[in-house]
Amino acid sequence: MPSPLTETRTLPELAELVLAEDRDLDLPGAELLVGWENAVIKTADGWIYRFPRMGAEAYRRELAILNRLAGTLPARTPEIAWTGRRTEFAAYRTIVGATPDSAALRTAPEAVRRATARSLTEFLVAMHRRFDAAERAELGIGTQDPQAVVRELEEALPTLPGSDRDRLRRLLVAYQETELAGPEARPAVLHGDFHFGNLVLDHPTGTLAGVWDFSCVEYGNPASDLRYLLHDPADLGELIMESYAELTGRVLDLRGARLVGALEFVCDALVEHRPLDPVLRSVGF
Repeated sequence: MPSPLTETRTLPELAELVLAEDRDLDLPGAELLVGWENAVIKTADGWIYRFPRMGAEAYRRELAILNRLAGTLPARTPEIAWTGRRTEFAAYRTIVGATPDSAALRTAPEAVRRATARSLTEFLVAMHRRFDAAERAELGIGTQDPQAVVRELEEALPTLPGSDRDRLRRLLVAYQETELAGPEARPAVLHGDFHFGNLVLDHPTGTLAGVWDFSCVEYGNPASDLRYLLHDPADLGELIMESYAELTGRVLDLRGARLVGALEFVCDALVEHRPLDPVLRSVGF
């Protein structure tokens, strides 16, 4: 069975793949959303059609993980309604709720911020405790490589202008001094892509209602699941760390998470030929 996406296709091309499965598709008002791992058709009548961009193995792994997670976490996850027979993609209903409003959360009353942070933490704690060694092996959940991003950026260093090269080198040194850069003594099952674009709240400054995108699940340092949220204007990192310590007794390395997030943003900027200065400045380099 072919995987539809090695390169991004257009909305009409992907719609044809859905229609080829003898399924109805509400095209008026539909939109195409493209990410690193997947492309998604989102329809006005509440359907999601998710097409893999990273090949069949990753797609099948995510489906297996979603099936195993269904109903076990304190927020909704995608529930696969059907999958393509001719082409590999998954169809499921949207998770009802609201897109988080980062700016409003940042200025919301302390009790509101704490409630949002607590709900995110409760999801992360439950996710981090899922799957024993046998299940991880069965599902193909790999171990996080904390040096992968370092190797990628060290290869890029000689190609950068002098100022960017020096600042990035200092960022790499700072990251290497954190807990996240070394082997993890107490690893956890990570969502791997935990940012507000993948979260649904019950209202824009409310509590967690659902979580999308389980294509990046891996096994590693639990603090790394905060690496994107720590760069979000909502600024909930400290509150999540506080709740996480209350629920688990473990204090997460927020500095390491912030720095590894910055390194990943640098990688993205290099791929997309964007300036590095805003990313480096955001973490004081």
